[in-house]
Amino acid sequence: FQAIAYAGVGRNDEAIELLISLKEQPDFWVFYQTRAALLSKTNPEQQKSDLIKAHQLAPEIWRTWDQLIRFYLANNEYAVAADQSGEASRKFPENFILGSLHATALLKAGEYQQCIKILTDIHMLPAEGATAGHRIWQEAHIRLALELIEKKKYKASVKALLEAMEWPENLGVGKPYDPEQRKEEFLLAYCYDKLGNKSLSNEHLENIIDYTWSTIDQSKPDHYHFIPKTIDRMPEYYLGLMALKHSGKEDEAEALLLQINDSPAFDSDAKQWINDQYKNVDIDSLTKKTYTENMRLSIQVANIFNE
Repeated sequence: FQAIAYAGVGRNDEAIELLISLKEQPDFWVFYQTRAALLSKTNPEQQKSDLIKAHQLAPEIWRTWDQLIRFYLANNEYAVAADQSGEASRKFPENFILGSLHATALLKAGEYQQCIKILTDIHMLPAEGATAGHRIWQEAHIRLALELIEKKKYKASVKALLEAMEWPENLGVGKPYDPEQRKEEFLLAYCYDKLGNKSLSNEHLENIIDYTWSTIDQSKPDHYHFIPKTIDRMPEYYLGLMALKHSGKEDEAEALLLQINDSPAFDSDAKQWINDQYKNVDIDSLTKKTYTENMRLSIQVANIFNE
């Protein structure tokens, strides 16, 4: 309790010293989760050991499963996370937090169809800003579609992509006005092109182009969208550029790139990344190790017409 008091006023070093001095003496699971939390940035091995200990002491407490699974996910141990979260979901079938973690683990482990099945059956409580369930739904379908495209199963891929654009009520969030779905539209354009439906292919490319311009052109207030300032949300603008390029509108693509470069909504790293990707520059200001999952996925989607 003295350690908690220290941590409460920002004296973390003293808190950690006290908690470490107790070694494995306490038999209370909260002690080990507390120590794990304080050591998360400095001693991941001790953190893992403490989370396992907390879980062993109180497997009937869902939070001991939750924190351990999150550790495995954060440390890229996706197969272990999938196994643990599956067991947790069976033990606590009404706990949608553990169900959501299981879906996340399956997504990370590449088990896209199983992930989608979990999300089809789960019931998440609605909450403001609770979009995590839908993001998993969306990404699982996109990655499944990419797998199907690789197998030249274009009709099945179209089905997966159309489902990705749905907003199931059981995932706890309603469909927003004019949602972000440029990755789905880009892949749909490719699939319809392969299926010989040029009209539908062009329609989806135009949807991407219109959406991209509407989110960046402040001269059109009725259609202006908020542009997120984090670089993780910028890759979709690269897709807008590529949609223009594949539509034979390279002059318009250059105009869009110029507007991105002049916009204060994009920071320097985002601008550099978008420019380098569009101009096919191999070395940029951001090393590939810093790429987020969304950046990597967007690159994979954008390159689909080149395969």
